[in-house]
Amino acid sequence: MSAFSPAFLKAEPGALRFLDDGFRHPSRRAEFVRQARARGVKAEVVSALRAQAARRPLTSARETSLDALAGGAPVVVTGQQVGLFLGPLYSLYKAATAVVTARALECVPVFWLQSEDHDFDEIAHTVVHGRDGALTKLSLASPHVERASMSSVQLGAGVDEALSTLGAALDGWPHADEVSALFTRHYRPEATWVTAFAGVLSELFPSLVILDPRDEVLARVARSVHERALAECDVITRVLQQRSDDLERAGFDVQVRVRDSALTFIHPDGRAGARFRAEASAKLPEDPLCVSSSALLRPIIQDTLLPTAAIVGGPGELNYFAQLAPLYSHFGLSMPMVMPRARFRVVEARPKALLETLGLTPAEVEVPRETLLRKLAPRGTTEDVEQQLLAAIEPVLSSVQGVDDAVERTRKTIARAANRLGARLNRERLTKDEVLAGRVDRLQRALFPNGQPQERVLGAAGFFASFGIEAFVKLVESRVVPFGHEVITLSPEFT
Repeated sequence: MSAFSPAFLKAEPGALRFLDDGFRHPSRRAEFVRQARARGVKAEVVSALRAQAARRPLTSARETSLDALAGGAPVVVTGQQVGLFLGPLYSLYKAATAVVTARALECVPVFWLQSEDHDFDEIAHTVVHGRDGALTKLSLASPHVERASMSSVQLGAGVDEALSTLGAALDGWPHADEVSALFTRHYRPEATWVTAFAGVLSELFPSLVILDPRDEVLARVARSVHERALAECDVITRVLQQRSDDLERAGFDVQVRVRDSALTFIHPDGRAGARFRAEASAKLPEDPLCVSSSALLRPIIQDTLLPTAAIVGGPGELNYFAQLAPLYSHFGLSMPMVMPRARFRVVEARPKALLETLGLTPAEVEVPRETLLRKLAPRGTTEDVEQQLLAAIEPVLSSVQGVDDAVERTRKTIARAANRLGARLNRERLTKDEVLAGRVDRLQRALFPNGQPQERVLGAAGFFASFGIEAFVKLVESRVVPFGHEVITLSPEFT
């Protein structure tokens, strides 16, 4: 079995059976925009989004976006869990892709906060790189109820220590104070994970409409979807399981396993309490915020609320979007255009110098450590040198006749000298290998940390502190290629 997204991005016919690649074709893009524009949006949804925007840094560009939405403009949607200090870099890249793509399609960019999610361990940390290349893992253990939606979880007193650790990790970067100030404005003990994340994102992208689904008005509009998800649970399970079977028969992994329970979660102890998958026989609570969605149902909720022309997703999301066409059909919705987010690797001055020293491209670093060391290690061994030397001198010694004792003494002397030379070469090579290993480790910490793409591990804070917040966001936005999917290298030397 293989992941779906690489095959989809290569436009392999087997993958295109499961997910439309209309994003590649200008005429198809226009078609998706027209379909979304025809759907419109309910006035109460726009009012709820205006109320949410008023609680965050509000800009004239965001007001213009909300006015356009109220006037019938379609939207380009992306979203992510509310990670500590914005989480991994790809959260920023998703937002930038939505903004740039919305501009190209004359749509409104929307960022959907995954505030219903309850996977606290997945969001409670981030990794920051310092000026010396060292990686610092920051964690925040906020008090929370297990399985409760993140919308109700406050950061707590520990956030002050996390901010202090962040400041220390950024020490030496030219814009460290600016970055610390940005996160300190929003990551406060009394703030929730959701409000902190949304506040920072609001400052970074002035035109971006940020949607928190844990909103009473939006939850009421979405209630009909949950009612159907419960009432038609058996049918939905069958169509989704059939789709999973089809994907597996085609050789693809299934990202989200289908369960017998409904796609709706219920919070039996109140909106701030733990959530559990509803049984088909369950009754929806009166409080609309005692109900929340699963990963597969969330896009249906999204497109019930919004006139979505395009969804921007990462590789993992493309994998599960391949499962969704039957669910859209079941709910009588047209599936929006699904497109990949922009992917970047950022190469700063020191990694750039190491690349030049080692004669590597940035992409060549993204392999297992031992593979890269073998590629770079000098050819030949100490034993080769000793054997070659002895082999070269032996014909001469063997040709000498009548002085066998002298020849044997000479042979032994040469062998000892060759051994000493080999030992000296071995020490020299070991030193070089240690230097090489150190260089490889520094380079991979910067470009392939923990054996993963940079954007999946490192947070934005270090790059903000290195480039400047506004400069880095503008650099990312300027290099987004709408509807593209190649990995782009970001660096003054590579632009």
